Amino acid sequence: HNLNIDAGVPARGLHGEAYRGHIFWDQLFVMPFYNLRAPEIVRTILLYRYRRLAQARKNAREAGYKGAMFPWQSSMHGDEQTQSIHLNPMSGKWGPDYSHHQRHVSFSVAYNVWQYWVGTHDINFMLDYGMEIMLSVCFFGSSLSKFDKKDGRFHVEGVMGPDEFHEHLPGAPKPGFCDNAYTNFLIVATMNKTLQLLDILPPEQCSDLLKKLKIPQRELDRWDSITRKMNLIISKSGIISQFKGYFKLKELNWKAYKKKYGNIHRMDRILKAEGKSPNEYKVAKQADVLMMFYLFPLSEIKFILKRLGYKFDREIFRKNYEYHIRRTSHGSTLSKVVHSYLASLLNRGDEVWDWYLDVLKSDIYDTQGGTTPEGIHTGVMGGSINIAIKSFAGVSIEESRIRINPNLPKDWYNIKFRFMCQGYPIFISVTHRQITIFIQGKKSQIFPVPVFIYEQRCDLECRKIHKISLERKAMITMQGGVQKMVQERILIIDGDISQAVMLKTRLEAMGYLVDCAYTGNNALSILRTHWIDLIVLSVMLQGEMSGFQLFKEVKRNNQFCDIPIIMQTKKRGMKETFQHMGVDAFFAKPYITDKLLKEVKNIIKNKVY
Repeated sequence: HNLNIDAGVPARGLHGEAYRGHIFWDQLFVMPFYNLRAPEIVRTILLYRYRRLAQARKNAREAGYKGAMFPWQSSMHGDEQTQSIHLNPMSGKWGPDYSHHQRHVSFSVAYNVWQYWVGTHDINFMLDYGMEIMLSVCFFGSSLSKFDKKDGRFHVEGVMGPDEFHEHLPGAPKPGFCDNAYTNFLIVATMNKTLQLLDILPPEQCSDLLKKLKIPQRELDRWDSITRKMNLIISKSGIISQFKGYFKLKELNWKAYKKKYGNIHRMDRILKAEGKSPNEYKVAKQADVLMMFYLFPLSEIKFILKRLGYKFDREIFRKNYEYHIRRTSHGSTLSKVVHSYLASLLNRGDEVWDWYLDVLKSDIYDTQGGTTPEGIHTGVMGGSINIAIKSFAGVSIEESRIRINPNLPKDWYNIKFRFMCQGYPIFISVTHRQITIFIQGKKSQIFPVPVFIYEQRCDLECRKIHKISLERKAMITMQGGVQKMVQERILIIDGDISQAVMLKTRLEAMGYLVDCAYTGNNALSILRTHWIDLIVLSVMLQGEMSGFQLFKEVKRNNQFCDIPIIMQTKKRGMKETFQHMGVDAFFAKPYITDKLLKEVKNIIKNKVY
């Protein structure tokens, strides 16, 4: 924990000769623990990357790109340390190693910077170091992305995802793929975050930094365009293709190979030893497409995909989980970390626990067959703690809130730990019946970050013990307060008070919590103080703000932009106007109909939290 060491976190720690102490993308799985417990260590790890930013720019130039390209394997100087060939112990033959085409590692560095910002709001670090990393990585992502006038989309070629079994399409002369979904998604997410930070941080310093990096306004406009037009390949049923051409690959007879070999974690080596190639089959070493669901809240994924013009809901997430997990051999210990967490998002308790036990056994039982003596796996160790915190205790720090949705394993009595958020030490204990929270700070001060427990907002006072009773039916009782059911909450925004009251009555009869606002400012006030699941908005508003203006205000605010909206209007052409803005809404006539009530029910049912 020496803050003066200029080093990152090696994939195998300092416990063996494997990977020669090199630093990979595994920090993605290690950083969350340190972000919560000791953010000053994260700062030091990020400074390791910053001090090698000049070399990352050189890497990009030599590869024909702009910006900064961090290496797949990094060491002392920040140049690419990946071996050019590797040995297949099953066949005894050497083959080329193309893993350095995993350009997603650069965007994982930017992701770690963003997560540090969310957890600390360390403005000085962002202005001195963090923003330069993020802007430089965005510049690299922009030069990777090529616009095709034929389909109006940006495409990325010559890259590999985390699945190292696939190096190129069968018969292709060069390594890498076109439109790896994970890489493309990370590029968009990184640009979204960076553009957002340019709006948040002091404008003068940001302007100076843009001049220093020679990034003009037209380049920022290009980034915005990429966040709206990046290409993803998605089937009619909603399955996200790992890369262009993936759906044309052959299916593997998993049952036969399992029967023949037993341990099939390294299907790439098995296939090559048989004279075949994993490039020909739908077989993944580890989570690739599904990594986006591991890193980002489902609500943010929905926002990004909608912005790109693609549909997304919980059912599509479930389909992708089931599709891709059936085609994964888990040749990396990290794979089971990802799938355990994703199973928890789908509320598959037994499945979560089975994956989690496999995660815990990884190094203790050397489940990869001889890799642990070469060094422990830091990523899986950090990931195991992350599952306990995010899945079981249900604690996650997001952009503008802390969410706590506990889901303890049935045989766990409780879990308790301390974590940091924006400089405040927070102590939490979770049992099956109660959450106990204590936040250090000035006495009587309200903790500045809203806490949402089962989607109910709680504004907590510092230096006071808060005990929240939990019932399995999602009942919340704030001690000394009124018992409330955690219900879906709908906001009606309508200048016609009588119409709003009638709709409120009908929706309450359907079991929803309902708030009414009659002006735009009143609506924004409610949105800032309550978790809202759905907005029913009429263009007829009282006061200084029209329904259309309020809609734009909501959609450009990152805190509210993912809230679905039903727009009530008589005006023709409104749908086309909204689609031109790059957003959509359900449109209904300005009075109560069965169709409107049915749509409310459908939207709430499919909403991604």
